Amino acid sequence: MLARVVVPTAELLRLHRTTLAMLGGREPSDHTAPDRWLPHVSLARRLRSADLERALGLLGGPISGHAQDLRTWDPREGRVMVLTQDDGVTNLL
Repeated sequence: MLARVVVPTAELLRLHRTTLAMLGGREPSDHTAPDRWLPHVSLARRLRSADLERALGLLGGPISGHAQDLRTWDPREGRVMVLTQDDGVTNLL
């Protein structure tokens, strides 16, 4: 997998706490706990080692963005849970 680490803002950390509250204390995995969570953006999955150098060269400079949909991955069940849709994140902040 190719990913970029996200430097969390206070707003992002607040959104993370809100997300965990929406899950009712049922964290999908240990790595989503506030003291273990690593904010990131997944850019590519199943990237071959031979393609890594080229992929890194395409990344460019810093990026910015905003959350529009909120989902969480449950690795035990192998499924995505949709928590908000259609810019529903705005209502959580």
